[in-house]
Amino acid sequence: MMEATRRAGLLPLGGALLFACLVGMGFWGLARWFQAQLLAEARRSVLTQVMPLRAGFANALERRFFHLEGLAGFVDIHGAEDSSYPEFHFLSYAERVFARVEGVRTVALAPEGVIRLVFPLEGNEEALGLDLLAGWDETRQDEGVRRALEERRLSVTGPVELRQGGRGIIGLLPIYIAGRFWGFASMVVTLPALLSEVGFGVLWEEFSLALRNPNGDVFFGIPEVFEADPVRQTISYGGNVWELGAVPRGGWNGAIRERLRYFLLGEGLLLLVLTLFVHAALWRYVSLSGEVAYRTEELTRANRELQAEAEERRRVHAALRERERRFRTIVENSEAGYVFCDTNRIVRNVNRAWLSLHGFAAPEDVLGTDFLHHVPAEQIRETAALLERLFQGERAVSGESARLRRDGSLGYHTYSLTVVVENGRVVGAEGFFLDTTERRKAFEELRILNAELEERVAARTKELVEANRTLEEKNARLAELNEELSAMNEEVGASNEQLSAMNEELTAMNEELAANNETLLLERERRAELERRLREMEEELDGFRRKAERLALVSHEFRTPLSSILTSVQLLEDFWATMDEERRRGHLHRIEENVRHLSALAREGLFLGCTGNGREGRICTEGGFGERVSMEVLPFCRRLVEEFAAGEGRNAVLRCVAGEGVTDAEPLVASLDPVGFRILLTNLLSNAVKYSPPGSVVEVVVGRRDDCLELTVADEGMGISAEDLPRLFDPFFRGESARHVSGTGLGLHMVKRLVDDAGGSLSVTSVPGKGTTVTILLPLEEAGA
Repeated sequence: MMEATRRAGLLPLGGALLFACLVGMGFWGLARWFQAQLLAEARRSVLTQVMPLRAGFANALERRFFHLEGLAGFVDIHGAEDSSYPEFHFLSYAERVFARVEGVRTVALAPEGVIRLVFPLEGNEEALGLDLLAGWDETRQDEGVRRALEERRLSVTGPVELRQGGRGIIGLLPIYIAGRFWGFASMVVTLPALLSEVGFGVLWEEFSLALRNPNGDVFFGIPEVFEADPVRQTISYGGNVWELGAVPRGGWNGAIRERLRYFLLGEGLLLLVLTLFVHAALWRYVSLSGEVAYRTEELTRANRELQAEAEERRRVHAALRERERRFRTIVENSEAGYVFCDTNRIVRNVNRAWLSLHGFAAPEDVLGTDFLHHVPAEQIRETAALLERLFQGERAVSGESARLRRDGSLGYHTYSLTVVVENGRVVGAEGFFLDTTERRKAFEELRILNAELEERVAARTKELVEANRTLEEKNARLAELNEELSAMNEEVGASNEQLSAMNEELTAMNEELAANNETLLLERERRAELERRLREMEEELDGFRRKAERLALVSHEFRTPLSSILTSVQLLEDFWATMDEERRRGHLHRIEENVRHLSALAREGLFLGCTGNGREGRICTEGGFGERVSMEVLPFCRRLVEEFAAGEGRNAVLRCVAGEGVTDAEPLVASLDPVGFRILLTNLLSNAVKYSPPGSVVEVVVGRRDDCLELTVADEGMGISAEDLPRLFDPFFRGESARHVSGTGLGLHMVKRLVDDAGGSLSVTSVPGKGTTVTILLPLEEAGA
């Protein structure tokens, strides 16, 4: 009996244990699934709260480094005329940036790559004179400088350790004026100010955060974060890329530990209840009354525990709602506009900044509307395709576009849109928008200003063309005079024929009338008179030819001083108020020198006009070509090159350097004809610039070879073919490669005449497609020799 009772007691216990094992295996699989769901939910929660940091970090950099564009515009206005830059205006601009923008450590300008201006100066004295391009080659180069020069846009590097202490991010913007590299504008921003503005400190209490550069160096936060399977966000700006990692405080297991513990506790309780239920069912034949009491007690305890679990779940949901509220607070207070729309493009959530950008007063005005209703008509198709790409799986897109405000006006903004995924399913797209309307307006105003300047240049050019037309009419009149001289030559030829006939008649008369000596003498006198008149007419014809050539030379040279005067007048007219006194005097001095040069050319014209009329002594006593004065050759050539660069040579890079035997410390002083030398050099420069591509280099070298002044002008132009070199100095000759460039063919002919008149020599070497070099040797008559 006792044995049977013992077996009956073991039967429900064994059955209950077997049932518990089977159900326990099922509960273990369910627990693993629930753990995976909790981890996915935790990652979404972290991603939702960390995502604004990515856009906030890039926007914070944009708001600071945008001021470098303004600094580049400042240089374009105040530094376009030469390599100087007004320190007062730079300091004023930099002070305004420091007063308005938090976290800016330094602002600097580096013309030609060398830092010349820096603000504040205190603590940055070592930066002055620093050459940013030093050592720039393929093996040793600063990454930021290389990227800025190659891409011609803002380059951001860092964070780096600053000499003043702390870490900062460096922005470097290359500046180009008329297609030529001018230098750099630079700004250093402190890293703590950026992180504080973006909100890293707010989330630091809840998450472990870390930022690292592409090399894997962590410059903020805890390096171990990237070893704990973090939520990752890529931050890209200015050609640089950083990676943000975030994990909950205590790790992923810590984030789900409590909820998983309660779930496992509930499963254990349920398993225990079910096991006891099975055991009770089997045991009821043995002890039904005791089992009922035991079951009631266990269910009561399980209910209490389930109620406690339900209370804990409510607490967890309340915490999640608090986190969601804090996230909304961050979004609502952000300066960037925020919008969320579902896969049907219906707007479901916006912040105050987005409403302000689009001109709405309350969220109710836009919630439930189609996102495309706030896009300009010409961009609807493009925006719809962009959203469709996001909904099809593309992670994020960014760019700049126009927006349609409520009143129908247009604004502009940069945007960053990302796809929103819940439970592995795309539920919509969210994005952040930053207003760029004012920047677009500034660029538009600058474009209008450039258009006005181009109109002024066109008007001045038209006046110059009219002046050239007048000179061409005068040249046509000279051509008519040449035709008249040709007719006179024909008359002289006819006279020669008549003279020949008369000689034959005289011969016959001598043979027939040998006795009439008086008549023969008379005929000889007539012949002598005709020969004298013929010589006078030939001399007059040569005078007319020389006068025509010299008038053509003078009219050809009127263009360069007129162009230089016009440029100086335009600069004084447009920038008088912003120029300092020294630069005003420089432009006025340049105008005065060119006016004197024009006066000399006018005197030469009077001299040519009176040649052959017997009035040289009365009109041309002030001189013209040929007058020599003592001068320093190298400074004179540099001044001529600067004047030419300000006028016709603005599209090229012109340099005047000292050659062999000449230095700035030991100047070469010689006696030269300044008018003829100016015409010679400006004609060579005009040809070099005219037949060279924009932005190429034209170099003038002033040297000394034995007792001669050696002048070399080298360019990087189209070159001259070997077939055209022998006829290069013929008047009005133009080679086949120069047919598409306007010109008269007199420039090199005039240079050849001036060199020959000075007793010098001229040589030309050229390689088609690579450039031309002209070398002139002039006998040197030094001052006092």
